[in-house]
Order: sequence, then C-alpha cells, then structure tokens
Amino acid sequence: MPFSKEYLKDYEDRIRTLPLEDLYDIIGLIRDHPFKADDTPERVRIVEKRIIELENEPAKLDPAEELNEKLEEKYKKKYSTEGYLLNAAGVILTIVSLGLLIIKKENGYGHLDLPLCLLGVSLFCSGFSSLIDKRTSGRGWYAHKDAYPRTYWSSVLFQFACGIAAIVFGIYFYLSNK
Repeated sequence: MPFSKEYLKDYEDRIRTLPLEDLYDIIGLIRDHPFKADDTPERVRIVEKRIIELENEPAKLDPAEELNEKLEEKYKKKYSTEGYLLNAAGVILTIVSLGLLIIKKENGYGHLDLPLCLLGVSLFCSGFSSLIDKRTSGRGWYAHKDAYPRTYWSSVLFQFACGIAAIVFGIYFYLSNK
C-alpha cells in the first residue's frame, strides 16, 4: 500500500522531532518487525535518512549545560579580590623587608630578624594567594592546577616552606642578638 505525499510529509515532520534513541526503535519496528514491518520503503528511508543526519551532526549541548560551561569559563578567568590583596601585601612586605635589609646592612648581619620575618610573611601571603586563585591559569609563576598539578602544589608547598624557614631564622637572629 503506497503512502500519500501528505502523509509522508507529516511523517517526516514527526520524525524530525524525535531523538535518536526513538528513531532506532522506530526503524526496528517498521523494518524488522515480523508483523508490523512496512511493505513499502518510503517510511524506512525517511527514518534512516534522519538517523544518518543525527549521527553525523556534532553533539549539541542543551542550553543549561552550555550556560554552565560559559559561566565556569568566566569564573576561571576571574581573579578574586582576596588574591589581589594578598599579592599586594606580599609585594609590599617584600619591598619593606628589602629596604630594611639595606638599612640594617650597616649594623651587621645579626640584625636580620625583622627583614627575614617580613619576608616569611610575604611568602605566606603569596602561598595563600596561590591557594585562593588556584582555579586560574597563568597567574603568577606557578602552573595551572589542572594542567600541572605537581608543579602547582610543589610551588605552593615551596612558598610555605620558605616562609616558615625565613620566620624561623628571623626568630633565631632575634633571640641570638638579645
């Protein structure tokens, strides 16, 4: 029994609205079912053509997933205020500690207590800033946490270890010159 052109047009419009999984079920029904299979190949061709179109079409994200990816990308590029403040504090403390080193150079190396403690606190500020902004790439001298996790974590731990060492030596110089 041949189908009318209007019926086939309506059938094709309905087929275009269905997802790929439903099309596989329909093609199995109209092509392979022992009792409901079509004698004419028109509907089979329409469904097979739509399956091929959907399989060759690049995968589309639904609008919610697409929006979520855009927001995640925007969030990754955004730097936090706390990270900026900690970096600024670290830079200021480093400049002050270097200034104190220049001033205290005339008094001998026994007076390195305050500059070393300030340098240690500066390294802690840098380490905490790295932890706060770990989601951003290209930030500072460490690598992106997802791309190079060993490099990222080793640099953060190195900053904290050097900060502790600088504070310990600063306290040692303070106690030895008291």
